[in-house]
Amino acid sequence: MKKHLLLLLFVSTCSFLRAQDIFNKSNSFLYAKHLVCENNHNLARETLEPHIRLDQMDSSFSLYVHCLFQLQKKDSLTSLIEKVINNKQIPAFILNQLAAICISYDAANLLKTIWFNLHPDLQLRYLLLNENSVLVKEQIQKNKHLVDSNFYESMLIQLNENNTPIPKYPIFCSIILPGSGKILLGNAYEGVLTIFMIGTHSYLSIYAFNTYGANSIFAYTNLLLGTLFYGGNIWGTYHSMVKKKSFELQKIKNEISSNLYPSFYSITCE
Repeated sequence: MKKHLLLLLFVSTCSFLRAQDIFNKSNSFLYAKHLVCENNHNLARETLEPHIRLDQMDSSFSLYVHCLFQLQKKDSLTSLIEKVINNKQIPAFILNQLAAICISYDAANLLKTIWFNLHPDLQLRYLLLNENSVLVKEQIQKNKHLVDSNFYESMLIQLNENNTPIPKYPIFCSIILPGSGKILLGNAYEGVLTIFMIGTHSYLSIYAFNTYGANSIFAYTNLLLGTLFYGGNIWGTYHSMVKKKSFELQKIKNEISSNLYPSFYSITCE
């Protein structure tokens, strides 16, 4: 009889402690949600932190992640996502929330093993960021009724246009008339400066040769400087073209990843 009473007391104590833990966690979640509604994300994070467990991903965990995102704790979030992203027990709503953060943070590489489990919108954005045109087309056709197909087709066209080889005509123009290639690319100041520098050194070199003869150090110095500016003009034109394509690609990728997170996490404040 005594053993049964001790066992009953032990079970009751464990149940009470468990119920108290659940109650505390529930209260912490409600309080943290209230703080988030008041834009006090830092205090909300501190309130939730003691209750966060990586093996229990629930609404509290999701709200904690949201606080980190709003506080722009990129390193902390990336580290956290790396630990949990491949967990097969992760709820779909949290998985999509974390994936939206990865894409927003330009860390889509973390999704490479689980992208096919994501919401169709996230799948398409992941594939676009990885410039996988074939799979993007397949997914657009497959999920046409679930996603904005016009947006994704437009992004795909822009990416394909950006992936075309660098045009050669600005380089050809730079060879024929130094500085003209940069002017064509929109760098008028650099183009005019290049024409002026090469023209000046060429003139001084010719003038020195005519005035002081073939052994003039001044003439050879200006000839060397003019040649260096000419070579730099060609390389600079090529570099400007690469930089412009890189800028355009980043602009497209920013458009793909922008305004994504609010679609996969929002809080209703009463």
